[in-house]
Amino acid sequence: LISFDEIGHSLSQLDYSWVAVAAVLYCLNLSVRVIRWRLLLRQTIKLSYSKVAAALVIGYMVNSLLPARLGELYRADYMKRRHAMTRSAALGSIVVERMLDGIAIVIIFNFGLVLSGIPSEESTILLTISILASAIFFGLYLFVRYFSYFKKLLGKLPVKWLESKLDNFSSSLTVVRQRSFIAPVLVTVLIYVLESATLACALKSTGIEL
Repeated sequence: LISFDEIGHSLSQLDYSWVAVAAVLYCLNLSVRVIRWRLLLRQTIKLSYSKVAAALVIGYMVNSLLPARLGELYRADYMKRRHAMTRSAALGSIVVERMLDGIAIVIIFNFGLVLSGIPSEESTILLTISILASAIFFGLYLFVRYFSYFKKLLGKLPVKWLESKLDNFSSSLTVVRQRSFIAPVLVTVLIYVLESATLACALKSTGIEL
């Protein structure tokens, strides 16, 4: 167990100027994430920056309070209640958003392995993680990119309400096949530059050197 005295001592050792820089970079990162989701939503609905920001921040807040990233489902429900957007269409845009995040993290992870070298005692587990994560998010990309084919198969199920849900969900995924998709991709690059800078400043504030 860690005592409150130890926590207090650790906090007293922080360089709060770097903490402030990290906080500013985090807020900037969040602002850029709003821009990206707004670009993805533009496929089905056009909303102001402030309305998209409210939905995103509330979803992130629920993610912090509840397990299993249930905030993403709440975000889709929020869009339904506040902006009359179908939950399935909102969820489709969130799937694309999370796909971009996952691919970015996998690329960074693999790049980090190449740069740092893998200690022999950890090579098996790290390479396994790399292969599995790469396969999962490449598979997710294929699922999103070619969802129209999956929709045809799912549409054969004898469930009437499913057809409209699939149509709405699919409409949000079509952004991946358009040239304009380069914009969310480039914004994702900026997001993870800011993410890395935030982490670097947080580490700097503690005196930790990697």
